[in-house]
Amino acid sequence: MLKILTCFILLLPVGCFAQFTISGRVLNQADTKPVANVSVFLSNATIGAKTANDGTFILHNAKPGKYELVVSIIGFDAYHQTIVVNDNNITLPDIAISPKTIALAEVTVQGKTDPDRGYNLDLFEREFLGTSDLAKECKILNPELLDLNYDENTRTLTASSVDFLVIENKALGYRIKYLLTNFVMGHSDNNAKKIHFEGSALFEEMKGTPSEERRWQKRREQVYEGSVMHFLRSALENRVDEEGFRVLQLTTAPNSQKGKLPKTLQTLMHFPLNAEEIIRPTDQPGIYALGCENDALHITYNKNHHFSKTGLLNRLDDPDNTEITILNFNAPYTFFDRNGGIIDPNSVSFTGTWGNDRVAELLPVDYEPPQSKNTVAGVTLLNSLTSTQHSPLTDSLLKITTINDSDIKNLSAEKLYLQFDKPYYAVGDTIWFKAYLFHAPTMSLSAKSGIMYVDIVNDSSVLVKQYRLPVKEGLSWGNISSSDFPAGNYTLRAYTTWMRNFGAD
Repeated sequence: MLKILTCFILLLPVGCFAQFTISGRVLNQADTKPVANVSVFLSNATIGAKTANDGTFILHNAKPGKYELVVSIIGFDAYHQTIVVNDNNITLPDIAISPKTIALAEVTVQGKTDPDRGYNLDLFEREFLGTSDLAKECKILNPELLDLNYDENTRTLTASSVDFLVIENKALGYRIKYLLTNFVMGHSDNNAKKIHFEGSALFEEMKGTPSEERRWQKRREQVYEGSVMHFLRSALENRVDEEGFRVLQLTTAPNSQKGKLPKTLQTLMHFPLNAEEIIRPTDQPGIYALGCENDALHITYNKNHHFSKTGLLNRLDDPDNTEITILNFNAPYTFFDRNGGIIDPNSVSFTGTWGNDRVAELLPVDYEPPQSKNTVAGVTLLNSLTSTQHSPLTDSLLKITTINDSDIKNLSAEKLYLQFDKPYYAVGDTIWFKAYLFHAPTMSLSAKSGIMYVDIVNDSSVLVKQYRLPVKEGLSWGNISSSDFPAGNYTLRAYTTWMRNFGAD
């Protein structure tokens, strides 16, 4: 059954906001005296500081968004406060932290260490850091702070840390201080392993050689592409399609055939959803709600827009699955901020590629990727579309300085370029392509035409088939099955209706 989703959304670009400071003072609740050398930071970000002798602190360069402010020092209970950064600097009221109360209980002194600790630690690191290639370059520097417990009856491993775990991620160039409050890994069912962990993290950028830092930047960008953060930011900018995501609705309904298993059936809808159908504003500035009328979302990422027609629900747990995620809601909505950070991780669960990511793939919420090359008009796009040979596109760019305003009005033609994945195709291949539509005088992406026509013409100059594809902000993409045509030579002709006003050339 087709569901029509209605909502409204205020779409704001992520990178256009200023940065602000957060200041305050930390006091001892017992005697109201200032506490020095306290760690104060925004969880899951790169923003942190220590309190001075008078207990004061200042956090710089906070982007608008919703954060968890964490105050931590040994001997005191950790303090957590939710703060929302909008368009002003923030001065917080005095923060009072409580000395830890240590209750003495009867203990049993053992003459040797836990013989299973090594095994449990390996198990913890494998599930906490991950098993990816990036995880191989991740290391916990102080594992002795971990409290590990394995229950044989329930086959459950639990863990927590008495202080910050220091994690060195040499793959991404971050040193992470992670205050682990809860880790649970249960596998009572051999076919279903459940993992959940919570904590507060402060990211510190490592210093390296120029080549190391270039490698870190490249890997961070690779981890960001297709991530939860990338998806939510793309949705806020209304660029889900352009950034390489496809969102489908996955419905669950009772099995109408009585006595037949399974009790519920899932149906994947094959019409892509856009941002306006899955995101709603809230009454809190800068906070948004993601939902789909209690249905799940089937999200695929492929920056070349090569999407499976079937959705491949049966290969979500395949180690080679790096594109498909099922997003299930544990509440009617999950809330997130402008930075693409989910406010309550317990409100949503992931199956598939996002569910396989661990600390090794963790980026700070204030991470900003380099500007996408495909969004820059002119020379940057030129480099990806042309070879070393001269082309009409190159000539147009070289002549742009001689065009004046009257020329632009009179010569407002469009130029269309198609980029293919291969130079030739065998019968049965899929012809993948991406299209770039330019405003000819300025060579900027054109918003004039919304439809692109693609003609397939055989070697007898007979039109075999025509396709109509939507163009959005000068970009389009598509695929053609070569199985629809017999072997032979074909000409592919692409144009817009507006281009037909300027002659066949």
